[in-house]
Amino acid sequence: MRLYLVRHGDALTGDLDPARPLSDEGRQQVAVLASFLAGQGLAVARVYHSGKLRARQTAEALAAAVAPGAAPEELAGLSPNDPVEDLLPRLSDWTDDSLIAGHLPHLSNLATRLLAGRAVPAGMRFEASAAACLQRDGEGGWSLLWFVDPQLLPRP
Repeated sequence: MRLYLVRHGDALTGDLDPARPLSDEGRQQVAVLASFLAGQGLAVARVYHSGKLRARQTAEALAAAVAPGAAPEELAGLSPNDPVEDLLPRLSDWTDDSLIAGHLPHLSNLATRLLAGRAVPAGMRFEASAAACLQRDGEGGWSLLWFVDPQLLPRP
């Protein structure tokens, strides 16, 4: 099973809009990432998000590209400061390749917890629209297959 972790695109600040939707730049970042991932043949069965607008917008754009026909689902436990330990029992039951559109520090904490067995402060740095692919082995361990920094992707 592969787990794709994607940080939401750049969002407006809370003083501009308390709901913090994606900015124009953020929408473009996510569109570039979605196109890249689809071009690599990436396909997932499920796309999850925290319920926060910026994560939902990111999940919707990614689902259209890599999970056609699958509606993004809000999943409790994916907010920025949620403890990753609450998510681990659910993750162990997942068998289909899945994508999580989330936030810092949660994504960094989740990735390092899965890879290193514990959360490591600043263990993985997820810029806006960064993506990581983790793979679970048959014994429940995880490995990092790849990481995409959005600055490496071609811009239109």
